[in-house]
Amino acid sequence: MGDTGAISDAVFIFRAATLLTMKTGMRVILKGGASPSNIYWSAGTGAAFAANCIMQGNVFAGTAGITYAAGCVHHGRCGLLDYLRSILNNIV
Repeated sequence: MGDTGAISDAVFIFRAATLLTMKTGMRVILKGGASPSNIYWSAGTGAAFAANCIMQGNVFAGTAGITYAAGCVHHGRCGLLDYLRSILNNIV
């Protein structure tokens, strides 16, 4: 993926117009001191992670949600954009 060039607080933002997918066994590898908390993935509709993949970073997806297959490891947070929009438009 990205190499921070020894800047440990570098931020990476990736956007998928529709579905963000990872196939079986795929891995996101961080270098140069990159932190999963500084990586953001935005998926227009949803995200799907196949078996035995390793995901790094914060994943936000639309109406289709986020699915994880058996053995998938995710270092980071996940959230549904439509749910977040609903919260922002209402008093909680």
